Amino acid sequence: MSKQISIPSIMNAVLNGFIEAQQNYENWSGGFWLWQAPEYLISTTVAKCIFALDGAKYITLEHGSTTTLEDAGAKGIGRLPKDIREKGKVDILLWWGNNTPRATIEIKNQIYSTGQYEKDIKRRLCSL
Repeated sequence: MSKQISIPSIMNAVLNGFIEAQQNYENWSGGFWLWQAPEYLISTTVAKCIFALDGAKYITLEHGSTTTLEDAGAKGIGRLPKDIREKGKVDILLWWGNNTPRATIEIKNQIYSTGQYEKDIKRRLCSL
């Protein structure tokens, strides 16, 4: 049986993904910074780094918010709270090895104010 991946290991993989994406984009572009790259470059690089961790897991990209709640057994009867966009998507969904969602990971590029991520955090916390 595969071991569980620790939260610090996942966090390190996310940070390493940003570093790798920066290095790759600098090389590919002749020196441009990562904030000038599309966000999906970071998302796919982070997903690759998480997937390289030893342990049972699955990763999906751009997974639907409503489906994520259903897969987690967290969708109740009736309408979703207004803070959760029914047609929204999470950048990275990390799954346990037994096919249940474990964590949503939102990737942000070129952050210059809290307004850019406050709504995402509130939506994700409401969906837990």
